[in-house]
Amino acid sequence: KANTNTCIRRMINSLIFLFITIYKRTERMKSKIIRIITFHNVMNCGAVLQLYALITFLKKKYVDVGAINYVNKKKSWIYLGFDMLFSNNKKSNLDGSKLTNYHIKDNVVKFIKKKIIQKPYFKNFTKKLIKTKKYSSDYSIQKRPPRADFYISGSDQVWNSSIIDINNETAYFLNFGSDKTKRIGYAISMGGNNFNLEYLDKIKTLINNFDSLSARELFTQEQMLKYNNKKNEIPIVLDPTLLLKSEEYDILLKKKKIIRERYFLSY
Repeated sequence: KANTNTCIRRMINSLIFLFITIYKRTERMKSKIIRIITFHNVMNCGAVLQLYALITFLKKKYVDVGAINYVNKKKSWIYLGFDMLFSNNKKSNLDGSKLTNYHIKDNVVKFIKKKIIQKPYFKNFTKKLIKTKKYSSDYSIQKRPPRADFYISGSDQVWNSSIIDINNETAYFLNFGSDKTKRIGYAISMGGNNFNLEYLDKIKTLINNFDSLSARELFTQEQMLKYNNKKNEIPIVLDPTLLLKSEEYDILLKKKKIIRERYFLSY
């Protein structure tokens, strides 16, 4: 019951946050441009679907909504499978000790599966969500930023210090584009990391670029409140995937059933 109440509360927070920051405009706002920066170029279902869900949700009110094609090099490298050829397979025992074995055969199989078999599907899916040219650095996006009335950073762990390079990938803090563009952080996560002093010094300035902020979990909310000089309310909201009804995902499914008999699904 407690979990249900928390979910309902976060759904209400999500709707209120999006209404206040974007929806509470006049009819002419339907023509406004919204651009979203997140981890779209990864082979991870959760990352891709949260972007799809946020775009789908916003398109109920706005026509021109899409992703910024900003490439996070570290994230792309991991999820495209190159690291699998050279990494160890690590398994943790219950007592916390590590068993490390190098299985080149398994690595090659995983690499082929991700790089050759899965990549085209992810690429074709995300291609429909992208609305800008490709940006590969902070310099490129600051020099020729995408035109928009609203920039949104999130969702996902776009402020996780182990994923982004705070010295070269500050675009996730929306430090580009016109001062007239409204900047929103939706369901942002920091991943629960312990940050070094350099990272904290950087975000003290960057976090104040935003007109509105919201977090995906308590830890990120606490950090935002600590460093946000504007002292605006920062709610905890739902991951975008939970903003859609289940039937809104049905259009992504193939009509032909893969498994015909009755089954349990464990994820």
